[in-house]
Amino acid sequence: AQKKKNTSVKPIGIIDRPYDQRRDPLVVDLSGSTGNMAVVGGPQSGKSTAIRTLITSLAATHSAEQVQFYCPDFGGGTLAGLSGLPHVGSVANRLDVDRVRRTIAEMNTIVRQREERFRELGVESMAEFRRLRASDPASGGPAAGLAQDPFGDVFLVIDGFGSMRQDFEALEQQITNLA
Repeated sequence: AQKKKNTSVKPIGIIDRPYDQRRDPLVVDLSGSTGNMAVVGGPQSGKSTAIRTLITSLAATHSAEQVQFYCPDFGGGTLAGLSGLPHVGSVANRLDVDRVRRTIAEMNTIVRQREERFRELGVESMAEFRRLRASDPASGGPAAGLAQDPFGDVFLVIDGFGSMRQDFEALEQQITNLA
């Protein structure tokens, strides 16, 4: 039997294991209940680079219809360079107060609409959503109802969460609810 490849596991780096004399891929699994991720480290330790690598890895392996990113960037502006990708809906920094608020509001709207649509169509998971979206909407049923959803997997990527909490304290509960 052929083993099914997990397409939600994405490489973002290499783990060097010198005592074992090998290198393994550093991967993240963003499916299901493990879909949240935090990158933690000190100043100038590569957190923003890891985030950029994750976004570009997903953009390289998925179409803009399959994955979208919305990026409040409080980490020094390193995500601004990704704004030209068709996968990136928004990059907003701390000076763009309205765009930051609109980005969080858009995420809440997407989640609310998805919850309603999933309930109406009997869709139980994102894995089922992906499978149904890939099927022919002309076949009817839930696939036809999901054909109207313009989004695939939507990621809220916050670079510099501590700074965002400080500058946008009123949004912290909304962001926590999204996570």
